Amino acid sequence: MRKMFTMEEEERIAKALAYATTALNGQRRLNKSRELKINHAIEVATLVRDAGGSAIEVSAGYLHDVVEDTSRTLADIVHGFGQEIGNIVDGLTDPPSFIGLPTFERKKKQAERIRDKSRSVKMVKIGDQDSNLRSVAEDPPEGWSTRKCLEYIEGAGLIVDSCMGACHDLEFQFFESYRKAFSKYGLYHGMTHLGVLCGFTDAEPSKWPLGHKPVLAGQTSLMNCPECKKIALTVQF
Repeated sequence: MRKMFTMEEEERIAKALAYATTALNGQRRLNKSRELKINHAIEVATLVRDAGGSAIEVSAGYLHDVVEDTSRTLADIVHGFGQEIGNIVDGLTDPPSFIGLPTFERKKKQAERIRDKSRSVKMVKIGDQDSNLRSVAEDPPEGWSTRKCLEYIEGAGLIVDSCMGACHDLEFQFFESYRKAFSKYGLYHGMTHLGVLCGFTDAEPSKWPLGHKPVLAGQTSLMNCPECKKIALTVQF
């Protein structure tokens, strides 16, 4: 449930939105719609606010990508918005060592890193992953294969697993988005159904060459096709 904020808190939130809008300076995502990146920040902040987040958490929702995606620094955030918001943004900013990693590896490192972060960091992160996951499912970056989209979606699930207990409403909403994202690729939550994308081909499993099949797993994992030995994304609910 949304909290009622004081005028001072509302001014802080408005300041964070204005700051993020200026900092992101018209940057767009690399999907077909070329969506403005600020729209993602607005969605994250709205998800956090609707789930009962504090004014500080909502403000951090607007600012969460500023350090990672612009020339603004963490010191700039602390100077403009205080140490508490700075700490949240810091917890949401990938260290340089994560940049350039393969999609699933980067998501795994994000999941490990956030496990010991504060509840506030985790709340914003769940909102961030929910928004990103829906964008990847509905309008992925141009050039992304089906496999890369699935790796991203599954990686988002790993991150939210590390955030469990931070906010029930955000968690519930994320996993509904997660289910819908997988269902787009024929993977159905709540059923005994195994879906795999073999490294041999981006075709649907039914169209694989004879002999190329998944290794059954009791949990979500990255595994090898027993025939071609290439990585396959294996998802079992």
